[in-house]
Amino acid sequence: MDSIFTYIFLGLSMAATIGPVKTVLLNTGLKNGFFHAWFFSLGAILTDIIYMFIVYLGIGQFINSIWLKAILMPNTCHL
Repeated sequence: MDSIFTYIFLGLSMAATIGPVKTVLLNTGLKNGFFHAWFFSLGAILTDIIYMFIVYLGIGQFINSIWLKAILMPNTCHL
């Protein structure tokens, strides 16, 4: 049972690191109030969910599409 609490503590400590998004979130909260920071955090959560779906659905298939290659490498790809 000790190891469960150790892993929970480890997960919380890794999730609570201060990064650029949390820094802006704290700054927004201090300057503009709770609701502005809350809406900012909802936007950050939404982008994380979008990134997870992109990875889950397979970014490799999207990268190998002819249209993306035409946009990213216009001189090397012929439609």
